Amino acid sequence: MPKKKSAILEAVHETATGLHKAGLMDQTTLDLSTNKPQNS
Repeated sequence: MPKKKSAILEAVHETATGLHKAGLMDQTTLDLSTNKPQNS
């Protein structure tokens, strides 16, 4: 069964995406805030 998304994490993701679109957050920071793995 898939995990249910947390309302708080969904709000963080939405906020981070908005900040990125507005040019206030770079891609690396966006990836960190959404828990995407980093390519090292």
